[in-house]
Amino acid sequence: MVDDATSRHLINRLNTESQKDRMQTLMFNIAMNVYYLLMTLTIVGLYNNPYYVTIISDLIKLYMSCYIIWKFNPYRKNIVFTRLDMNIIYGCSVSLLFSLLVNTIVMQYFDTIRSYIRNIVGSKQSYAV
Repeated sequence: MVDDATSRHLINRLNTESQKDRMQTLMFNIAMNVYYLLMTLTIVGLYNNPYYVTIISDLIKLYMSCYIIWKFNPYRKNIVFTRLDMNIIYGCSVSLLFSLLVNTIVMQYFDTIRSYIRNIVGSKQSYAV
């Protein structure tokens, strides 16, 4: 049987881990909400500074990648799937979807602008001749 000291140690350890998970979940949720906001504003066209979007996106992707590699590597035993794990996996899937969507829209948008500018520059050059 488990004595009182061991059970208190296990309960304290669980409480400490849950506090760490709560803090990590809070920080992750804040970062993802900022990411969602910036990506939504970028997709809608209200925010056109890709510098901050790229930095935040890359940092979040780096964190999620390291977390998933650490948490779900094949050499780890006794994996417990927590709410934080679920949030991070959901965040990974949404960020992949947003990245795909933004890259597709931005590439089409830039191709359209580039062709429009070429048409304007080309038409001005033909008038100058």
